[in-house]
Amino acid sequence: MRLTFGHIFEMKFRDSFFVLIAGLVLSGLVLIDSVRAQSNKASDNPVYTVSNFEVWAEAKDAVAAKRAALADGRSVALSLLLKRLTLYSSYDKLPTVDDKGLSKIITSLSVQNERNSATEYLATMDFKFSAKGVKALLRQNNLPFWDRQGDQLTLVPVVDAGLLEVPAGKSKPIMSQDEWVSSWNTLDLSHALVPIKVGERLAVIDDAVLSALIRGERAAKEGLKKAYQGKPVVIALLSASQTKNKLRLSLVGFDGIGDVAYKSDYLMPEGSAIGAADIAAEVALGLFEQRLKLLRVNPQVVRRRQPV
Repeated sequence: MRLTFGHIFEMKFRDSFFVLIAGLVLSGLVLIDSVRAQSNKASDNPVYTVSNFEVWAEAKDAVAAKRAALADGRSVALSLLLKRLTLYSSYDKLPTVDDKGLSKIITSLSVQNERNSATEYLATMDFKFSAKGVKALLRQNNLPFWDRQGDQLTLVPVVDAGLLEVPAGKSKPIMSQDEWVSSWNTLDLSHALVPIKVGERLAVIDDAVLSALIRGERAAKEGLKKAYQGKPVVIALLSASQTKNKLRLSLVGFDGIGDVAYKSDYLMPEGSAIGAADIAAEVALGLFEQRLKLLRVNPQVVRRRQPV
């Protein structure tokens, strides 16, 4: 996970994702407590792992920087996990946990790679949390949650031809296909409530079919379903927005719940297309997870009110 744009994502998530979810979250709805679900050992439930997570800090020396990065990283990782498990409407009620409490609910911590200088520390880490401890924390704060993964989704990132062109005076395109794929691969996709596999665009999904999908043509969606053998698949098209300094994300296809049709523009922070792409991917992952959590509340609401 890239933290560079974390604060920007948080603001964008609250601004645009709330509009999408607010129409689905009805007063008085409560998620099915996972205590009713089939019991699994904590080690068997992948959602309690936060992986591919970058920590960074700067301090007076490398040792102090590492200590600060780990302390901050543990807290942020827990926040991400709690948001994974709870409804968006609960985000402003999520509890904070001190160092002693974190030590009790983090079962393991591993460093995948690390770099440091005289005053900085940067690492990619995996955090595993105690399912029992996290559930207790949520119940103590009366927060409904869901902690069982849904159907795996194949996500097909596609960059519109307009973004692949090299602008005058520039040495590279606004956005490349590899960069858009990277925006997804930097996320913790395998441990998400809706596990995601980044897939390839099949030849049958040519530009004409893609345009028909974006227009919402039923025949094109049926063709997409057939091409991917009826398994959940969503095309994530990144294109230029009509608004300056923004990119547009269009999601079209179907997940384990039903049809997906979503469009939203994302500001390029400091002119960075990669920054906008990272934000768009994070919001989209949260969207898929929220749909699953809402499904456990009221399936008719979710199926009737598709994301737009």
